[in-house]
Amino acid sequence: MRRILFIFLVILLYTKCKIPAFTEDKKELQNQNKTDQMIIDEKKIQFKEMLSGNRESGDIRGIWYMEFDDKKIMSNFLNENFKYSSGYCIQVSDDQKDAKIYFAITDKVFSVKIEKISDTKYTMIYGEKKRIFEVVNLPHFLNKDTKKLRWFFEDSRKFDPDKKSMQLDNGFNYFDYCTRKAKYECNVQGCLKIINEIDNLNEEESKHSHGVGENY
Repeated sequence: MRRILFIFLVILLYTKCKIPAFTEDKKELQNQNKTDQMIIDEKKIQFKEMLSGNRESGDIRGIWYMEFDDKKIMSNFLNENFKYSSGYCIQVSDDQKDAKIYFAITDKVFSVKIEKISDTKYTMIYGEKKRIFEVVNLPHFLNKDTKKLRWFFEDSRKFDPDKKSMQLDNGFNYFDYCTRKAKYECNVQGCLKIINEIDNLNEEESKHSHGVGENY
């Protein structure tokens, strides 16, 4: 009987110690969620004009999050032997005539010229090399009221008007993403932060799969 009573008292004391800690953790989480929501709300106001819902097809201003599935093509275009990375970032000037390309895997910044071909189509120029791309504002395939500016390189994932939203792209308007996340700034550093995090995760996974990810 005494043994049962002793166990009961130990459990009771342990529970009393844990409840305040749990309550404190819950309050801290709630406060963090409120802070994050305030940051997100401020971003949506500050960068309202850069969101895809307020822009038209062919508007290439701002920052673009790009997939690095076209690694071989981009490496050849920029005359650079890139190692594996999940993506890169492009920052286009307000006059849409110049852009800078940033990578998480090198400190080099590549400056390119932009020439307009049509309302939605452009040529990216680096030295004597060119890449044609198109930027189209497409509705989400599930939610037609939500639009996203999407970037298509002709030599990689050429835009097909017949497929509309149901096709792969090379990149998208970064402001649509950063204004929904408190932890990522709406600048090039925020864009590169995402890529660094993904690259680090991929590296960890590759260590457990005999370095498969290193050969992409």
